[in-house]
Amino acid sequence: MRISGKARSVIAGLVLVLAGAPPALRGQARVEPTQVVATDLDQALDAITDAGMPGVLARVSDETTTWRGASGIADIDTARPMRPDFPFRIGSITKTFVATIVLQHVAEGRIGLDDPVALHLPDVLPAALGEAVTVRMLLNHTSGIPDYDSILWMENADLERHRFALFAPIELIEAALTEEPGVPGQAWAYSNTNYILLGMLVERVSGHSVQFDMIQRIIRPLQLRGTWFPYLSPYILAPHSESYVPVGTPERPLVDFSVYTPTVFGAAGAMVSTAQDLERFFRALLTGELLPPEQLQAMQTTVSTDFGLEYGLGLVKFSLCDTFWGHDGVVWGQQSISFTRADGQRHVTLSTNMSHYAAGPNPIDQATTQFLLQAVCPTSPMTTLSATWPRTPAPGRRLPLSSARDRAR
Repeated sequence: MRISGKARSVIAGLVLVLAGAPPALRGQARVEPTQVVATDLDQALDAITDAGMPGVLARVSDETTTWRGASGIADIDTARPMRPDFPFRIGSITKTFVATIVLQHVAEGRIGLDDPVALHLPDVLPAALGEAVTVRMLLNHTSGIPDYDSILWMENADLERHRFALFAPIELIEAALTEEPGVPGQAWAYSNTNYILLGMLVERVSGHSVQFDMIQRIIRPLQLRGTWFPYLSPYILAPHSESYVPVGTPERPLVDFSVYTPTVFGAAGAMVSTAQDLERFFRALLTGELLPPEQLQAMQTTVSTDFGLEYGLGLVKFSLCDTFWGHDGVVWGQQSISFTRADGQRHVTLSTNMSHYAAGPNPIDQATTQFLLQAVCPTSPMTTLSATWPRTPAPGRRLPLSSARDRAR
């Protein structure tokens, strides 16, 4: 999810940091996390808060070793410290969960990947569009359906206006369709509307809410005790970090957006999880615990994106010292990334408690790049990268990074 209607897809956020890695890191011999030195990761994580991020948590693991870390503060008013076990809003990582459920229904014969949307959701889309767009196109963002997220968030005031607004899925779809759709199947274009439609599709074929289906099919079987899919509650019902967006006054620039009604994100980005649970989920997914081989292969069949990586069915593929699969997410005040090596044996998750803080290269993004590369490929030579990350800006006033750091300390 993103705020600015003029910004690019949030997939071009943390994932693109890794895409900007030096060519020497791509295709090099596999390295094992046992080679990771904990003090190196501690220092790399501290560099993110030193650069101006209030707080960050991370988890790096393989089949024998797990490192957990946190740096900075979870609350700028109390200076409460960040903790590595805090739950956080995972934003568009929700899409990988939802795509998994859809593919489970495909495996069970209720849905066909090439079914037109109109077959399952008649009258939701205009007739011609509903017949042309397939389930597969929704999953891999080639439907051409506009992104409602680009329409709702135009000004700073929209944040507070929609903080406790209740949106039905059909309202989000109607907002998206105020713009002209593209040609279905012609090109990749990230759109949160696709996954709002997929959430409706799951509810139609299962006969109950997508939240209930998530519990029954993924959360409960995997025992993801720190994961839930809120429907109406605006609260994270466990100790957690606050979430900051720099859209306040010059005197108090960071506004806390940890409390808001999640219906605006729904099946496109409303879930809450922990670093440990995301590791468990991605490992189970990539090792075949959640999907039969045919559906997992379909999920990992990719299309090219407009930022140089490959997008499958709710999964992003990228290569450094090996092939990894995962997703990133950005919601109000939080941004995260979680990805796992293709064999399921190496995992990295990172989450921060401030978003939309700068447009263009900046010290936070550079430090985040360095941490992710250190975590993914610990024996690779670490070079200083220029941030190629087209960070989604907050609309209107932007907080200077130095001010963000001073206010957070």
